[in-house]
Amino acid sequence: MIKVQWDEKGVLRTDEILKALAMPATKRERLLRRVAKEVQKISKRNITKQQSPDGKAWKARRNKRKGKSKKMLTGFKKLIYVSGNKDAAKVSVGKGSYRIHGAYVANFHQQGHRRKANKDNTPTGRETQLSDTEMCTKGQAKALRNIGYEVYARRINPKAKRGSKRVPTIKWMTQNLTQYEVKGAFKKLRELGLVRIKSSWEIVVPPRKFLGATRQSLRKAWTRAFQGIDYGWKVQPKHLRRG
Repeated sequence: MIKVQWDEKGVLRTDEILKALAMPATKRERLLRRVAKEVQKISKRNITKQQSPDGKAWKARRNKRKGKSKKMLTGFKKLIYVSGNKDAAKVSVGKGSYRIHGAYVANFHQQGHRRKANKDNTPTGRETQLSDTEMCTKGQAKALRNIGYEVYARRINPKAKRGSKRVPTIKWMTQNLTQYEVKGAFKKLRELGLVRIKSSWEIVVPPRKFLGATRQSLRKAWTRAFQGIDYGWKVQPKHLRRG
């Protein structure tokens, strides 16, 4: 949440503070909302440009794929809203369609987040059951191939020499190895000491700030708001509706 106040030190001049204080409550509230609306626009623009309010680019995802990466946090643009009264206006994040409140999720990204996880409290470790129908994923196939996982050659080519083994291709594994076999393969390789699987790890979400504006941008917003506040401040949104 970003708060916009009429007595903001370091941004407003003394004469502007006195001018805001002398305004009728409704007019002052409209003034604050206009500034907050500008901060709202800047916050949305930060998401579009994938940068913090100070102009620094966000840290890219660790699992960034080749080519153009998908933009982050774009869903928050629809959730940023403005509220307020005669003393302050707020630029906040609404709930949205997240299972938990959108503001809670936004704060993780705004401030950054670090937590420990283990295989027993993650969806993969807690809910996934061994299956004879679900096939090996591409990531699992790459991991198995990198450590030299072998199958009997006749599974790949019926004409191959009996008893011989081969390292299958990634494509073959994704089409022929079930999750049950994958789990068994990793278990056997772990027992042989050929592979180590972490039982716990740390999840780090780097800060990707988007709410807010620089002092210079805020100063411009206040200047525009003061210049135009005498025009149309009594007009309410319902008066602008057509039909």
